[in-house]
Amino acid sequence: MTGVDVSRGAAEEVMVLDNIFIPGTKQTPEISCNNISGEVSFKGNFISSNPNELLEPIQKWLYAFIKVRKSVGLTLAFHLTYLNCTSGKSLCKLFQQAEEIQDRGSTINIQLYYEDDDLDMLEWCKEMKNTYKLQFSLSKVN
Repeated sequence: MTGVDVSRGAAEEVMVLDNIFIPGTKQTPEISCNNISGEVSFKGNFISSNPNELLEPIQKWLYAFIKVRKSVGLTLAFHLTYLNCTSGKSLCKLFQQAEEIQDRGSTINIQLYYEDDDLDMLEWCKEMKNTYKLQFSLSKVN
């Protein structure tokens, strides 16, 4: 198996032992996947015109990680500053995948961070918490 080619935003193959780091841009979040801690982190704006392409290597990594390291829990942390509808729908698919993984016996925690004055992001966080049967924690940041 090989690592991840993110130079064009597309995943070739993902090996669970590889960490993933995708640098953020003005429109896409910085994304990292840590193979030791099982933490997947999203930081920044998520207003991509093609979010599914960006999330594809992450989804493959999650399945590979659980296949090899099922006893290690997963944490998905979202420090998003702005989210458009298209990207939000793609994240919903990621949450559905997380539910499926959880249903197979793995522990998954979702951490949602929102800025103190960002009511839209707070509402999105609450909506996700009420929609999916996952362990969510919401945290306000300044």
